[in-house]
Amino acid sequence: MAPAPNPPLPPAPAIPIDDRSAIADARRLVRLHAELAGLDPHRTEEAAIVVSELATNLLRHAQEGLIIVRSLTPPVEPRGIAIIAVDAGPGTDALDHAFEDGVSSSGTAGVGLGAIRRLSDTLLFHSFPGLGTALYAEIHASPGGASPGSFARHLGIALRQYPNADHCGDGYAVTGTRDHMVFALIDGLGHGAGAATATRVIADTLLTASPSADIGSLLADAHAAARRTRGAAIAVARYLAASGEIEFCGTGNITTAIVSPGAKPRHLVSTEGTIGHAFHRTLPMRLPLGPDQRLLMASDGIKSGWTSADGAAAHHLPPPLQAARILLQHGRATDDASVLIFAPPPQSPAP
Repeated sequence: MAPAPNPPLPPAPAIPIDDRSAIADARRLVRLHAELAGLDPHRTEEAAIVVSELATNLLRHAQEGLIIVRSLTPPVEPRGIAIIAVDAGPGTDALDHAFEDGVSSSGTAGVGLGAIRRLSDTLLFHSFPGLGTALYAEIHASPGGASPGSFARHLGIALRQYPNADHCGDGYAVTGTRDHMVFALIDGLGHGAGAATATRVIADTLLTASPSADIGSLLADAHAAARRTRGAAIAVARYLAASGEIEFCGTGNITTAIVSPGAKPRHLVSTEGTIGHAFHRTLPMRLPLGPDQRLLMASDGIKSGWTSADGAAAHHLPPPLQAARILLQHGRATDDASVLIFAPPPQSPAP
C-alpha cells in the first residue's frame, strides 16, 4: 500500500516589510493563516486590517521590519491567529498615544492604529527608545466566546523562513492543557519544502499523541514517523504546574536554557543525532521552573548570545515580544530561525 500523502505545508510565517508592496503580501499571508485557523470571512478581514496598520506603521516609523504570523494552538491557546510586528527602528516612549483612535498610519484608510486595539482580542506592545518596537496581536475565531483567554503572557513563539523561501523548515507543537502542557521546537534539516515536510510530520505526531505520554516515548514515536523524511532536530518539554517543574528531552542542535534574572543561563543538554535517522533514547531531565524563570528554546538559525538578549529588560517582556526581539536581533540570514519562550503562570494558592 502506498504511504498516505503528506498534508499540505503551512504558508511561510514571516514577511519582511521593506517597501509598500510588502503590505499587500502581509495581508495575503494573514488571510491564508486565518483560513487555516478557521476564522470566518468577517474576522479574516479584520485581521487583514490589523496587519495592514502594523505593516504601514513599520514603514512609516522604522523604514523596515518583520511581520510574523502563526496559528494559535488550542486548547492551550484560543483558536485563531497571532500577528507580531517587530523592528529595530528609533522606538518611542509614547506608544500608548499612537493607539488612540484618530492617530492613523500614513496611507491607510484612516482607521488608525486604534483599530488594532479595537479589533484585537489580545494586544501587547513595548518600545525601547533607540532600539525598536515590538507588537503582538491575537485575532480569535470566536471573540468574547467560551474559548480560553490569551496565554500570551506565558508562551511566545516567533519564527521566520529562509529568505525568499515558500516554506519554513522550523516549526513547533503545543498540546495538552495549561496545567500539563507539552511544547516542542523542531528544526527540519536544511530549509525549504523538504525541511518543512520533516517538521510537519514530527509536529503532527506530537499533536496526535497523548500529552501524558513519557516525553522520551514522544521522541521515539516522532523518530519512527520521520524515517521517510530528511529528519530534524527537536527539543521537547512538559510543564507540570502542580509541582512547578519541567521535563525535558532533546535530540540535535536546538539550544535550550532556563534563564533567571541576574544569573547565567542554565543550558539543558540534548543528545546528538537526528530524529528520523539517528536517535538514541535517553531519560528525560526533570527540573524546577520557578515563577521568575523562563524556558527558552532556539534553533541554530539564531546566533549565539541570544539567551541574554536585552538583559534584564527583555526578561520582563511578555514572551511573544521577547521571542520576536531575539529573532530580529539574532536571526541568521542564511537559515530558517525560530524561538520559543515559556514563562510559568503564577500558582494558585492552596485551599
